Amino acid sequence: MKELTDAAKQARVWDAQFGGANWRLSSIRRCLNERALPLLDARHSEATARELFSITAELSRVAARAAFDAGHSAAAQQHFVQALRLARAGGDIEMGTYVLTTMALHTILEGAPDQALDMAQGAFHRGRRHASRRVLAFAKLAEARALAHMGDAIGASTALSRAESWLDKINPGARDAPRLSYVTHGRLAADATKIFRDLRKPKAALGWSRQAGELSDVHQTRAVGLRMAVAATAACQARDLDQALVHGDRALALLQRVESTRAPDLPRRGGHGPCPVGRRASGERLPATPEQAELITEVGRAR
Repeated sequence: MKELTDAAKQARVWDAQFGGANWRLSSIRRCLNERALPLLDARHSEATARELFSITAELSRVAARAAFDAGHSAAAQQHFVQALRLARAGGDIEMGTYVLTTMALHTILEGAPDQALDMAQGAFHRGRRHASRRVLAFAKLAEARALAHMGDAIGASTALSRAESWLDKINPGARDAPRLSYVTHGRLAADATKIFRDLRKPKAALGWSRQAGELSDVHQTRAVGLRMAVAATAACQARDLDQALVHGDRALALLQRVESTRAPDLPRRGGHGPCPVGRRASGERLPATPEQAELITEVGRAR
């Protein structure tokens, strides 16, 4: 059990630091297929079997995230479905809630926020009486993200407020599963940056980005890089070229270290639009240099 738990933990670190397309993540698929799944066919006590199903479900969820990040959507979908089945087989409602919420976030990135909304709301209602408050906050965050993509400002703001409320209700010293350690007020602020960028409320988006603070670049390279790209887009929406360039330069520097189809594909997603002409903070119009224009094009269409 410890070997499988440690493997999932290490894979989560590698995924966040190096991206799902990094060669290190291939080990999680081998662990899942060659170690974890065969163990399910053996005889175990009921308690051991439940724990094994839950751990294997987490391995499958991590494999799904890595596959999606590497550009293998079909494989990711298969792993997600597998993870849901394993969680159900083990009677682990919290794990099922967590997996379905993760699926919702990926479905948003696939361009189907309406389906993602159904998943996030279904996850919340399924886990309402069984999952931890941290997982329920995560489900509400996914709901807010989906509603923002659909242009529902009131709905998104309401869901975001409820996510924050669930985080606030977590008792000090609560022992949540390590896989949930990143679901914090800092993560909420980072997601709120995306929510208000999608709603074209750049002032609010940039305010939330500042609240997210300086997450560790070493262990959260992709997350920080993507948030900087989102902040750069918000600055473009606000016509603040100086700030867009600062955030965009940071985003590109970080995402160059990540092996992820989401990083190089950023310019081709979205529809948030570049800002061909910016303004300094003083309000002075500033035509972009060729180098600045290239950077703005990169970050201005980022997701």
